[in-house]
Amino acid sequence: MNKIVSILFVFLLSGFSVFSQNVVLLDEQFNDNSNMWPLEAASGVSASIKNGELLIVNENDSRGILSLDLKKEDFDHLDYSIELKISMHSGSSSTGFGLVWGENKEESDFYDFLINSKKMMCVKKGDSTLLSWRKIDLNGKGASNILKIDKEGNQTNFYINNELIHHQSDLFLKGSKIGIIVEGKATVYASGIKVIQHLDAINDIASNKMDLERTKLGEHINSEYGELSPVVSPDGTRLCVVRSKHPDNVGGKTDQDIWCSDKVSGEWSELENVGEPVNDKYNNFLVSIAPDNNMMVVGIGVGNGGISITEKEHEGWGVPLKQKVIDYMNYSNTVSFYATSDNQRLLMAVQRMDSRGEKDLYVSTKNEDGNWGKPVNMGA
Repeated sequence: MNKIVSILFVFLLSGFSVFSQNVVLLDEQFNDNSNMWPLEAASGVSASIKNGELLIVNENDSRGILSLDLKKEDFDHLDYSIELKISMHSGSSSTGFGLVWGENKEESDFYDFLINSKKMMCVKKGDSTLLSWRKIDLNGKGASNILKIDKEGNQTNFYINNELIHHQSDLFLKGSKIGIIVEGKATVYASGIKVIQHLDAINDIASNKMDLERTKLGEHINSEYGELSPVVSPDGTRLCVVRSKHPDNVGGKTDQDIWCSDKVSGEWSELENVGEPVNDKYNNFLVSIAPDNNMMVVGIGVGNGGISITEKEHEGWGVPLKQKVIDYMNYSNTVSFYATSDNQRLLMAVQRMDSRGEKDLYVSTKNEDGNWGKPVNMGA
């Protein structure tokens, strides 16, 4: 019986991708103007901050924008979420208002996420419409609604009051300005805006200056959903990815599962979900594949979590068996693992008592009894 060994992580994270940690770029509660919002933004548009609210009055029939530059030159390459709590107190029920982002220094090439008091929403890029106005379940005029954008890879999800209402691929930003837009005469209140960056543990691709050419792998691999954290086997014949928010994931569109493809006659086969029990209703992540293709490293938990092994039988994957890592502890809310090709050493990025900063690199060596030894800090 040909057995394939897998190490499985199930990350106990909600809505964010593997190997990420959160950095707050902006947490504006409008208690003061310490972030230096341009309160006199343009002729006919005035703004003020008082009692935890930003008041914007647009006296024009054209759009008015009040924005703040995050000064992130590589914002388009980042994974991020933006959340705005907003309400309209006066104005035409058809006047659009909401979130604007991606604006550059020339105040062009921006995107709008808009709602109106007719309980409708739309998504625009400048003067172009990406998603036409459509009915949506909103709180009425004078009541607040929460607009949220969650960008992961080349996929962007749009939420209203924590409900996913739209998905868009390939939104390319020219700048890092974010703010509030009002499309006509109206009075709008914003009571909070927050921007969070989801950092990769090692962002070497974004900083790599080599002359690399990207080639799409075709419709068998690429889809309208997120294909993340790709891993190719050492012999180049097997490709596995984390597929995000696919309806065929075990946990549905809120889930991330492991999908794999094999190279046949020089072409990649259709990605297939490896199924249960490797994938479950939580986020599942791949780390590495052994040279003989008989072992895959994936993920389980943070904090007191660890790794598990599952063997593939004729009927499919067996129940994952948790592996013991002596004195395993992680004070961070994220973790990364990597197994060496001989399956004798386990590298990990964790935060422990002897870490030199936040997360450090540690190595654990497999003992004679098959367990993993105490993680050793890899030093300066």
